[in-house]
Amino acid sequence: MKIKLTLPKPRNPVAQAARQRHAGVHDRGHKARRQQDRQALQQCLRRDDHE
Repeated sequence: MKIKLTLPKPRNPVAQAARQRHAGVHDRGHKARRQQDRQALQQCLRRDDHE
């Protein structure tokens, strides 16, 4: 009778790379941050015009 060894399942290299770079929640991009800053500036300027 032959002995059959089962090898462990090969790991997913993509998942391992994501874990090594500490993948997690995404931050806002630079464009979204710029847009939000611009909107806040415009609101502030509009508020100053009315006073």
